[in-house]
Amino acid sequence: MKIVLWGFPLVVIAAQLLSVEYALTLGAIFFAFGLTERFRVLLLFGLTIFGYLLWFMTAQYISATISNEPLAIVLNRFGLIGYIALFATWARIQPGTRYLQAGSMKETLKAPLIWWGAEERVWRFVLITCALWIVPAFLFGNFFAFMPYALVFAIINPILEGLIWRGFLLGRMVDYIGEKQGLIVSSIAFGLYHLSLGFSIWVCLLFAIGGFYMGGIAIKSKGFLAPTIIHFSVNLALISFGIIF
Repeated sequence: MKIVLWGFPLVVIAAQLLSVEYALTLGAIFFAFGLTERFRVLLLFGLTIFGYLLWFMTAQYISATISNEPLAIVLNRFGLIGYIALFATWARIQPGTRYLQAGSMKETLKAPLIWWGAEERVWRFVLITCALWIVPAFLFGNFFAFMPYALVFAIINPILEGLIWRGFLLGRMVDYIGEKQGLIVSSIAFGLYHLSLGFSIWVCLLFAIGGFYMGGIAIKSKGFLAPTIIHFSVNLALISFGIIF
């Protein structure tokens, strides 16, 4: 099972750096490695790969046909809805851990590394993290230059990406390989899938670190709300400094 799960971020890399055809081939190889597992698990893994590649091709089409860059980026995000539908089907076929509920801001985690550090309440960790992103963005950035696209993106993107990476996928990984290892796998995939949005590999690695924090907070708070708020603040900052638009 572990080799099948690690196949997902590798398929993401193949689609980003090579082509959809390479990704399909790699996905088939990892699918074959899992032939001794239950059929249902293999079907779900196949749906995951198919969903990712479907989104990837849709995003590429939108980027190639719409000349208004901010509008293309926003529409690209709405394309994730089809991907979410596949994960929702997965959850119906095989119920398991999901972080779709709001969760509790009163839970505790360790700062600064979620499992290592001083004990801290989730709400305070979220408040400090958001301040570290938003205050510099509004003091030195230019968020309002891209209105209304910026506001729509900053709201929609954290919700849709959060549903995929924290709401559904992270829960699957936690069920199969445990909290910490599942978080690492999903965080790597989360970071690398941003390559298709034009970010460099080094920026994507930073996004993977962000995915680690948001996923860890989802696990500790047992829900979706806390990491989505942090994701919203990060998107506002990236827009303000012109990194996204």
